[in-house]
Amino acid sequence: EPREHRLGIGTARAQPRKAVAAVSHDELALARDTVERLGLPWTKLFAALESAATDQVALLAIEPDTKTGTVKISGDSKDYLAALGYVLNLSQAEALSNVQLVRHEVKQNDPQRPVAFSISAAWNEVKK
Repeated sequence: EPREHRLGIGTARAQPRKAVAAVSHDELALARDTVERLGLPWTKLFAALESAATDQVALLAIEPDTKTGTVKISGDSKDYLAALGYVLNLSQAEALSNVQLVRHEVKQNDPQRPVAFSISAAWNEVKK
């Protein structure tokens, strides 16, 4: 048997090229946004969130907006005072400025009546 056949040389067939699917403008924008979010300075933001943490607040979402250089933080707190205390704690973090409680609502269907809240802040490390 010739050496080429034993090594598999020359027996492989060329694979037909697969057509590359066209990417929509929306898909491209979403991919760019994802890449921008991955490149954000998360370490300092997480350090700020951890330093402001209390056992009366549970964070549910962190949503950065790279276009405006802001971050929206959503969570639940034991009560309204705990939410305000968290806002105060966050306002002392170097990574954030203009920290504001933008929404709060008592969860009436929960017997403990926790407060759902949203906070908006300028993320100082994000270039605008």
